Amino acid sequence: ADYDSLTQVYSRNRLLERLQHEFDRYQRYQTPLSVIYLDIDHFKQVNDNYGHGIGDLVLQLIAKQLLSNQRQTDFVGRLGGEEFLICLSDSQLNAAMLQAQRLLQKNRRGSKKPRLGY
Repeated sequence: ADYDSLTQVYSRNRLLERLQHEFDRYQRYQTPLSVIYLDIDHFKQVNDNYGHGIGDLVLQLIAKQLLSNQRQTDFVGRLGGEEFLICLSDSQLNAAMLQAQRLLQKNRRGSKKPRLGY
C-alpha cells in the first residue's frame, strides 16, 4: 500500500521509494534536499495511560498537521510507530530548520488545548 491506513501519509515502503528517487535526483542535478525526522515524545505514555485508541488519534492529528503544512513538492511518510519523516525537495538546510521550528511551535500551541496529563 502506498499510504499508511491510520494516518493517510506515505507508508514506510512508499516513503523509502520516494526518498530514493529524491536522493537520486539530488545526486544527478545537485539540487538541495532536506529531511525532517520526527519522533513523538512520550508517545508510549499516551498509549499506556489512555489506550491505543487515543494514541491512534494523536498520530492522526499529527499527520494531519504535517500534511497541512507542507509545500506541494514536499512529502510526508510514517516510518513506523510514532516516527514520521518529511522530505523537503529543493530546500537548503536553513529553510528546513525554519520549517521544523514552525512545526514544533504549532505543535506546542496545539498541545495546550486538551492536555492528556503527561
